[in-house]
Amino acid sequence: MTHDWLARTANVRFMANDVTGNYNLNRAHWGSAASPACGGGSRRGACLANVRHAPIPSFPRARGKGCSHSIRTTLLSLALLLLVACASQGGVLQRAGTVDVYDMQLQTDLAWSRIKDPLQHEEIWTIDGTALNSLSIFSGIANGQHVFMLGRERSSRPDGPWFRSGMRADEIRDIVVAAMVRQGMISVRAIDLRPQRFAGGTAGGVDGLRFEFTATSDAGLIYKGSVAAAQRDGKLDLLLWKAPAEYYYDRDVPAVMKMLDSVRFR
Repeated sequence: MTHDWLARTANVRFMANDVTGNYNLNRAHWGSAASPACGGGSRRGACLANVRHAPIPSFPRARGKGCSHSIRTTLLSLALLLLVACASQGGVLQRAGTVDVYDMQLQTDLAWSRIKDPLQHEEIWTIDGTALNSLSIFSGIANGQHVFMLGRERSSRPDGPWFRSGMRADEIRDIVVAAMVRQGMISVRAIDLRPQRFAGGTAGGVDGLRFEFTATSDAGLIYKGSVAAAQRDGKLDLLLWKAPAEYYYDRDVPAVMKMLDSVRFR
C-alpha cells in the first residue's frame, strides 16, 4: 500500500469533511489548521514514513458477498484515515513519563505529538495522527460553555451541550455524547459510567467520573474511546480519548486507561 495509491483512492468529500471538519482544533475539536503539519522539509519526510510503516491491521477471511463488501469498506476507510493522518500530524513531541498539563499531572507510558491551543486551555495529543487516535484535554470548562470549548450558551440554542456547574455524572456523560453527535458521530453509545477518585486537590482527592463509548464516523468507521472528567470550583476538566476499533484501540487501550486513571490535580 503506497502513498500514491492512497492519494488516488481518496474520496474528495470524505477528505474535505475529515480535514476541515475534524482537524481544526478549536472549531471542530480534533486539531488545528494553524498547527505545524507535514508541509515540507524533514517533517514531510517523517510523516510519509509514518504512513508507509504504519501497521496494517489483519482481518479474518470472510465468506459471502456481504462480508467481503464490509471488509473492503473497512480497509478503504482505514487507508483514507492513514492519508489524513499525514496531513494532521504535527505538534511538539511529548515523551513518556510524568507530564504537566495546566494544573493537572499525567503519567504516560506512550510518546505523543502534543498540539496546544494558544487561545484557551485545550490540547490535542496524538500518536499516529488525529484521525487514527486523539486525546483531547480541556481544562476549566466554565458554566454555560460548550463541553468541548466551542462557544458559549445562547438563548437560541438552550438545548446544546453546555456545561452547567453542579451537573450530575450522568448529565456530564449526556452532554459529552451530545457534543460528539453534533460533530458528526453517529450511533454514539456510552457504557460503564462510574465514579472515579482522582489524586491531588486541596481535600486530598477530587471526585470525578469515568466512562467508555463507541461511535461511528460518517465514513462508517467504528471508534471506541474513554472519558475522564471532574468538577472543581464550579468548572469542568475533561479528557477524551478515541481510536478506531480495528487495531488502534486495542493496541493502546491498556496504556491510555492507566494514564487516565493517573490524573492528578494540583
